[in-house]
Amino acid sequence: MQGTNYVHSVVRTRLLEKELLTQVKFEQLIEAEDVASLWRMLETTSYANLLQHFAYEESEFEQFLTDALQLAYKEVRSFLDETGYIELLQLKYDYYNAKVLIKGKFLEENLHSLFLPLGRLTTEELKTYLENLPFKPNKTRLDQAIEKTLADFEQYQDPQRIDLLLDRYYIEHLYDELTLLNLPLFETYLRTKIDFVNLQTLLRVQKQERDLAFLREVLLPYGYIEEEKFIFSLQASPAQIIRNIEKETIGKYAKHALEIYGETGSIQTLEREMDHYLLALLDDAKYIHFGPEPLMAYLLKKEAEVKNLRIVFVSKLNNVPVKRIAQRVRDVYV
Repeated sequence: MQGTNYVHSVVRTRLLEKELLTQVKFEQLIEAEDVASLWRMLETTSYANLLQHFAYEESEFEQFLTDALQLAYKEVRSFLDETGYIELLQLKYDYYNAKVLIKGKFLEENLHSLFLPLGRLTTEELKTYLENLPFKPNKTRLDQAIEKTLADFEQYQDPQRIDLLLDRYYIEHLYDELTLLNLPLFETYLRTKIDFVNLQTLLRVQKQERDLAFLREVLLPYGYIEEEKFIFSLQASPAQIIRNIEKETIGKYAKHALEIYGETGSIQTLEREMDHYLLALLDDAKYIHFGPEPLMAYLLKKEAEVKNLRIVFVSKLNNVPVKRIAQRVRDVYV
């Protein structure tokens, strides 16, 4: 699909972007008296049609949020003749569902309720996936990743490695696809996110007092920051880590978060800084008028909105004070 063929799709996506919840609307939702009030307030937003079609119980917010994302993906896919770019965003759900699939097999439990119906593969396809995998003649990247993970578990019997391996295989798969499709904005998005995630991983490994070999295994590839900088920082204090990465792209954004981490031991601020930076980066898609980037950016913004709504719902159900909720909710760029 040539860039000029995206003009109509981009225009329709711009209209959808205008329906995303604003910062002011989130401030109002945060102030909601309780969960019932929160549901009522959402009836005055772009979620009104969804709420009219489905009668959700007060506690069924997870189903509501999943339905909202399904609808968003379906709508954007309907704008396109070829959906490869959108399927690229759905790849993470396939790998997540693969984790559920493998854990269910080895725990001998039915975990199908944990599946997210947002990937390229349907839930029904996933239910028979493991049984059919050995007999598939032409295996996909996901097939190969699952086979390697199954073999690893048979050898080490360590459930934690299921997440570690599939996270790495997912990043390798996604990076290769982005490179082939020539999407520099999203390559930057991915590589920057990897830097933030690796920094969070470093702090968690320090806190768990794990060794160098473990850190090497859990660091993700393809970030802008060289792996050796994280390795070198394993025994470093937050102040030393700041000095080690201050000249990197994320340096100034991580500085404040690392200072807070040094005082509190919490990486919550670093997670917020990552989300804010990445959303701001996606905003650059508004300058692109002839390509798939605005459609992809919209879906990532929609996922960020759903993440914020989940924070508000969970907080209201647990009677978290308004001030604390406001600290947890990410800024929006609409």
